[in-house]
Amino acid sequence: RTLLTAFPASKKPADLPTDTPLDFERLSEGVLAALCQRWFGQPDGRHIWGTEFHAEAPAQGVAARCPRDLFKVSRHVFGPYPTEAVKAEGRAAGRRFTAAVEAWLAEPDVKLPWLAQQIINAAKAVPDATPDLPARTLAGIMLGFPPTTHANLVTVLAALVQTRKLWELQPQWNAVQPATQTAPPPYAEAVACLRPTLIATLTQRPTPFQVWRKARVAHKLGRVDV
Repeated sequence: RTLLTAFPASKKPADLPTDTPLDFERLSEGVLAALCQRWFGQPDGRHIWGTEFHAEAPAQGVAARCPRDLFKVSRHVFGPYPTEAVKAEGRAAGRRFTAAVEAWLAEPDVKLPWLAQQIINAAKAVPDATPDLPARTLAGIMLGFPPTTHANLVTVLAALVQTRKLWELQPQWNAVQPATQTAPPPYAEAVACLRPTLIATLTQRPTPFQVWRKARVAHKLGRVDV
């Protein structure tokens, strides 16, 4: 929504250059950090940093960051041929992120968003659950969201700009009337306006293109022999 309403569809102010740069990765990271904070409770700028600037390093060393650390873990886990440096950075980021989630959940007055609370409750209800299972489960579920979403979003935005489709979407989006002067348009209207183009663009270059795995032992996955 921010991208589509960044500039008027008909013309730009006279003092703006013809090609105004827009950092897709920074935009995506900011949106993902905000969604993770709303759904999962992190980043809070204390236990886990988001995309904001911090003048001083934390006393315990490198701070965990969301979504940046999750990108590093994803490159280590899902990359087809990660280098030793990528592996080491991914392992360090994973330990750092999980430890930060554990420290946050250990606080006596911690307040969780509804979704995070449901995840924690489900993890605690697992028979013979280890004490660290809730934190590992929440951190693991968070890992599944930002990396793939980020890669797909950046790919889609780049394609929309390259094909000039973005400028076709702008007037369509601007025509969608908000519920009030201050509230954004309803989700259903956003889906109707944007989803067809989003899906069509995603199917051209999905991320990941394919997932590489090496089986440790021979087994069956459903009806497939691995």
